[in-house]
Formats: sequence, C-alpha cells, structure tokens
Amino acid sequence: MRTANGERLQFGGKYHAEIDGVDEATWAEVVRQFEDATIYQTWAYGAVSWGARGLSHVRLSRDGEVVSACQVRILDWPVMPGGIAYVGSGPMWRPKGRPSTPSDFQAMIRALRVCYGTERRLLVRVKVNAYDDVDGGVLKDAMVQEGFCLQPSIQPYRTLLVDLQRSADELRQSSRRTWRQALAAAERSKVALVEGVGSDLIEEAIRVYEEMRRRKRFAPVVDMRKLAGMQVRLPADQRIRVILASFQQETVGALAYSSLGDTGLPLLAATADKGIRINSSYVMWWRMLLEMKDLGCRWCDLGGIDPVRTPGTYVFRAGIAAKSSRDVRALGVFDFSASRLTSALVFLGTQAQQAHRRIRARASAVANRWRRPSRGSPRGGETA
Repeated sequence: MRTANGERLQFGGKYHAEIDGVDEATWAEVVRQFEDATIYQTWAYGAVSWGARGLSHVRLSRDGEVVSACQVRILDWPVMPGGIAYVGSGPMWRPKGRPSTPSDFQAMIRALRVCYGTERRLLVRVKVNAYDDVDGGVLKDAMVQEGFCLQPSIQPYRTLLVDLQRSADELRQSSRRTWRQALAAAERSKVALVEGVGSDLIEEAIRVYEEMRRRKRFAPVVDMRKLAGMQVRLPADQRIRVILASFQQETVGALAYSSLGDTGLPLLAATADKGIRINSSYVMWWRMLLEMKDLGCRWCDLGGIDPVRTPGTYVFRAGIAAKSSRDVRALGVFDFSASRLTSALVFLGTQAQQAHRRIRARASAVANRWRRPSRGSPRGGETA
C-alpha cells in the first residue's frame, strides 16, 4: 500500500521493504551504513548520469533494522507501457558492524522482483556487486530462485582486487620487480603530487584525460565530465579523491578514485606525454593504494582488466600487486521480466549496444596500429 513515506511491502513477517521514502540527504546516510557501498549507488551518481526524476530507492529492514538497500534507475518506454528497472553494482547488503546473511540479499531481490517486475511490469536488471570467488555460488542461487536469469551475452567485469590489509612494505614487495624499479625511478625524478577533493582538481584531471584520449585516439566509454557534476552533489565524506602528478611545474598525470565502503575504485586515470617518460603513473597509483589503506578500505579494485584487448593496461595493473591480489570476475547481470515483449525489446537493445561498442573498439584498435609508439616507453607497460 502507498503511505506518506512511500510504498511498503512485507515479506514473511520479518522483512519490510520501503520504496521511495527517502530524500537525497537520507540516502547519503543509508549509503554510509554499508561495507559494500559504491559510488554507483550514490544519489549524485544517479542524478548526474540519468536525472533525479528517473531514480527510485529501496530500503529493506529485518526486525526493524535496515539490512539491505539499493538505488534503481527507472527507464520507461516512450510510447508503450513497460520499461526497465536497473540496479547498477547492487544491492548493498553487508551493513557495517553487523552480521549479514545471504537471506537478506535474497529478500531484497524478491522485493525488486515483486515491486518493479510483477506489479509495475518492468524488466528488472541487476548488475550484482559481488565476485565469483566469494559468496558467488550462494548469491547466484538466490537470483535463480527468485526467477532471474543470467545474461551470458553480457561480458562479466573482470578485475584485480589488491589486499590492503598488508603493510605498506609488504604491498611494495608484492609488486613485480620491474614495477618496483619503475616506481623507484619515478620517485628519484622527484614527481610532485597534489591531492584533494576540490572541483578544480577534478577539472584538471579531466583536462589531462582529454589530452591523453586525443593522443591515443580512443573513444571514451564514459563521459568523464560527469565526475565534475557528481563532485558538486556528493557529501564531503563521499567525494571523489584526486591525485595530480606534476613535474617542473607542469601537470603530467591524474588519478581520481572513490573510497566508499570497504573497496576503493579508480574512476579516471590519465598520463600526459611527459608523464609517460618519467613513469608518473607508478607514483600516483602507489600513492592511491596507501591513501585507500589509510581511509580504511579493505580492498582496492584496480578498475578492470582485459589481457586481450588492452594488454598494456593489464601488464601495468597486474604488476602493482602481483602477489597480493585476486583475479576475479563479477557475478554477472541478471534479468527478470513478466512480459515477453519487454524481454524481447531489451534483448534487441542490448545486442545493438554491444555491436556499437565492438565497432568503436575495432576503430580504436585500427587507429592505434597507425600510431607511432611513444619514445621511451616505460618498463612494466605503464598505461592509464
């Protein structure tokens, strides 16, 4: 039923789901309560990426305590009834300082299915924020039990997770020898670092990124300008952190990252021509690891790897913590739909989107073949 605080659903007596009963400030507080919070579950990310009017929010309580929450993007069809309810990197289900159980996760998935799939006749798509090596089997079973189907055509996210519980010395020694040598060389060159959360730093990071993009001739996967809009809306303790590298009073590299929850995540990485020659990326990424560790992160997600399509990036990131990282794949993307028509339309849209991305990737690869290799390529395959 609809109440002043939003729609409320009850499950099995002990679970209650509240739909759209929060404002932006309240949701920021909800995000703070979870170890598996990510920037993709913040109101600022949703509002800047999709518009605030297309957002919906769910809180799931068990015995009066919030045990799971997620932000949902609602995309209605322009002409016909139906649409998509999309959960990116969610739901959050591991509260800080309290035990969590897969049954809480499954209850949230059930709430999404009932509220958005069954009642509103939307296709519910969930990009689960979990990996295949920890709780993967249990969570996948929960998705299937609630009627969701894994989408095998969508390539699962693959990344390296660095264990930040190790000491700084252990982390450094766990990197590959060539990576440590490049880091030491960069430190000797006296690369200066500027760090903070100011909007001016974000703007400078975007400038360096655009310079790198033009040099490498690749099409951006995401609009980096959105980072600036997000930074203005994010609460102070959830803002994107920026590291700028400078040499001889010139910015030669930039790295921006999020440190919400127990896993830090780089969002933007860029190196100027001069920065490549002096290995500035090594200093920035090493500093980022230490900052994430100081901020209380348990893991650092190195931002994705693909040894085939981007071998240089893979070599660089794999060398950061070769002996203290996990090579993992995300659990995947799952769909539920009570409408065959909606399922068919989403399938066709997904196929078209993937074809478009493949074309852009191939065009970028062809352009890269015609580029001359940069002089003085750094050891370890330095790349942004």
